[in-house]
Amino acid sequence: GNCTALKMVYLFKNNLSGVIPPTFANLKNLQFLVIFNNQLSGSLPPWICDLSETEWLLIYNNNFSGSLPPALGNLSNLAKLQLGDNLFTGPLPTSLANLPNLQSFHAMGNNFSHTRIPAAFDEMHKKLGHEFVTDWNKNELYLTRAKEAIDSIQDEEVRTEVTSLQKDLLEHVETGDTAKADKVFKELKGIANRQTQRL
Repeated sequence: GNCTALKMVYLFKNNLSGVIPPTFANLKNLQFLVIFNNQLSGSLPPWICDLSETEWLLIYNNNFSGSLPPALGNLSNLAKLQLGDNLFTGPLPTSLANLPNLQSFHAMGNNFSHTRIPAAFDEMHKKLGHEFVTDWNKNELYLTRAKEAIDSIQDEEVRTEVTSLQKDLLEHVETGDTAKADKVFKELKGIANRQTQRL
């Protein structure tokens, strides 16, 4: 904490536990905070939003919890924000959607309250492409591919059957039940594939 000129903290894969040391708040020149693959816990401290020079915030695969502070959106130099596989809850702060230099956003494997990509993140999603990684990507992909599968079916009776499955799929996506959504999607896709093979 006394090394105020420090620009990089690389402490990943060290089985560290507890909270992020509060003395890190003094690292005003910090550009890279890389602490993924540990057992760190607690909520993100408010002071982390004051590290205005930070370009990489890589904290995935820990046990962080609570909601994300909206002031994270003030870190205008952030290029990589990777916070997947933690225990974060609540909505994603819409302020994150306006980070001007962001190149990578990973948030998969948390307990956020959304079941679809929030509308505020549409532009970020388009801009980052495969570097925008969330649980909702998978849900959206299910729905898109389910529609494509149904559109490929010519038999009206079978089409009615898979349309019913599509409704079940939508329900599971809306409730965030990925396991059930995955099962229904595979069933729907299997029916569509069998129909295609018969043509």
